[in-house]
Amino acid sequence: MNKWIKKSIEIANAPGYLDKLHEVYPVIQEAEREISEEVKNKLKKIYNGGDDVALIKELLKLPKFPVKDPYVAFLRKRDVFIEYNPKTVQRIANRIRLMGYDAMIESIEEPKEFNRQIGTLFKRWLPKIGYPILSTDIPTPYL
Repeated sequence: MNKWIKKSIEIANAPGYLDKLHEVYPVIQEAEREISEEVKNKLKKIYNGGDDVALIKELLKLPKFPVKDPYVAFLRKRDVFIEYNPKTVQRIANRIRLMGYDAMIESIEEPKEFNRQIGTLFKRWLPKIGYPILSTDIPTPYL
């Protein structure tokens, strides 16, 4: 067994493991995300109008998309990807319509999940124990 895996298992099985882990990853209850009545009214009009492309485009403008789908991030990159992938847009829109308008709004307003904050928490903790954060300025390809 790798010595680091062995060490990790020992630490995880030791008293106070979760207490120590909480120092790195403190669980913070996020407030719900609120969207304005103006945005809600616009979404309701589009939702009721039946235009799936318009609905997806409007939802992509929001910080949180109402359904988890691996292709949403790709659709956010450029508007043209929505036009290039009509079946994907239709599939995602169908999922949203199945959940209903109220559930869609409720999902959009959910607080940020804790697991979406973990990376930044670790980066903030490292300097506290004396480890510098090195730059990771790696260019990303333009889509």
